[in-house]
Amino acid sequence: NTKVDSVTVEGEGTYTINPTTGEVTFQPLPTFKGTATGVDVRLTAPVGQNKDGQDVTATATTKYTPTVTAVTPTAKPSDSAGVQGETQKGTPTFTEGNAEVPIKENSVKLLNADGTEANGPVDALDEKGNKVGEYTVNPATGEVTFTPTDKTYTGKVVPAKVQAEDKNGTKVNTTYTPHIVGVTPSATPAQSSGIQGQTQDGTVSFAPGETTVEGEKKSVPIKANSAVLVDASGNPVAPGTTVDALDPDGNKVGEYTIDPATNKVTFTPTNKEYKGKVQPAKVQAEDENGTKVSTTYTPTIVGVTPTSTPATTTDVQGKTQESTVSFEAGKTTIDGKEKSVKIDPDTYTLLDEDGKPAKEVPAKDPEGNVIGKYTLKTVDGKAVAVFEPTDKTYSGDVQPVRVQAKDKNGTAV
Repeated sequence: NTKVDSVTVEGEGTYTINPTTGEVTFQPLPTFKGTATGVDVRLTAPVGQNKDGQDVTATATTKYTPTVTAVTPTAKPSDSAGVQGETQKGTPTFTEGNAEVPIKENSVKLLNADGTEANGPVDALDEKGNKVGEYTVNPATGEVTFTPTDKTYTGKVVPAKVQAEDKNGTKVNTTYTPHIVGVTPSATPAQSSGIQGQTQDGTVSFAPGETTVEGEKKSVPIKANSAVLVDASGNPVAPGTTVDALDPDGNKVGEYTIDPATNKVTFTPTNKEYKGKVQPAKVQAEDENGTKVSTTYTPTIVGVTPTSTPATTTDVQGKTQESTVSFEAGKTTIDGKEKSVKIDPDTYTLLDEDGKPAKEVPAKDPEGNVIGKYTLKTVDGKAVAVFEPTDKTYSGDVQPVRVQAKDKNGTAV
C-alpha cells in the first residue's frame, strides 16, 4: 500500500493524519451520517540494530473508524388571524439540531405546491384551488406574508410551505397558515311620507362590518361613493341613471335617483294623480373589500282630494246672473304638519251634458227647453259662473250647470 497523508472516501469525507503525533482527523461531508468505512493507519518505528549495526524497524497496522451522529434541524409552524381583506404575517420557527450546526443564514424559502423551491411569490389558494392571495417570504427573518388578492373571500386558505436548511444542507419544512375572519357590512332602510304629487327623499345608511381578532376590534370601512340603485333585474345602474318607481301593479308612477356621496334617495312622481303604495327603491353599497350589502328606500304617497261648494243665485226675470263657485285645496297632515295641493285656476271649466269640458253650455228649464246659456270666467283666481237668459219671458227654475276644477296634481273636483 502507498503511504499518503490524506485519504478521501467518496460519499463520506476526507481523512488526514499528523505524521508527528499520529492523530487522524476525519472531515465528513455535510450530508454524511452514520459509521464511516474507516481508514488503515500504519506506524513504522526503529526497534534496534542488527549484527551489522544497521537500524531495524517494525511496522504496526490498525484501523480508525469514525461514527458521525446525525444532526436534524426542527421547525414549528406558524399561523395568524386577520380581518377579511387584511394583509397577514407569521414567522415559522427553525431550530438547529446541534449548536455546532446552526441554521444557514438567508436559507428560508417558500415551496411551490409540488414541493419545488420557489423563486418568487407563491399563489395562496382556497380549498378548491382558486387563487385568493399571494405568499412571500423574507429569507433573512423567515417572516411569511399573506397578501389577499380576492378581498371578498372569507374561507380557509391552503397553508404556505416553508423550508430552511442548516449549515450541513439538511433541509426542514413547515407551514404558515393565515386565517381570514369574515366581516359583513350592514344597512338600515329609509322611508318617507309625502303629499300626493310631492317629491320625497330619504337617506339610507350603511355600517362597516366589525369583528374581534385576537382581542382587537377590527372593521372594514364602507367604500366612499359606492351607493347605487339596483334595477328590477337586480343589476346596479350607472351613477346619475334613474330607476322607474312602480306601483304594486308594476305601473310607473315616478323615478328614483341617488346621491352616492350622501346615500340620499329621491322619489320624483311622474304621475301626480297617483296615491298609495310605491314599490321600494333597492339600494346597494360595498365595503373596501368589495363585500356588497343592500337595503331599501320606500316613499308613501298620501292622497288629497280638493273640495267644492255649489253656488246658487236668484234674480228677476230676464236678467243675467253670476256667482263664484268655491274650490278648496285638498289637505292632510303629515308628520304633524298640514300640507295641501293648490287649485290650478287654469283648469276651471264648464262640463256639458256628456261630462266633457265646454266653454258654453245651454241653460234649460226643467222640461229641457233652452232658455239661456252658461259661461265661465275667472276673477281674481276664482271661478265665476254666468247665466245669460235668451228667453227673457221665462221665469222659474233652471237646470244647474256643472263646473270643474283640478288641483296642481290634476285631481278633478
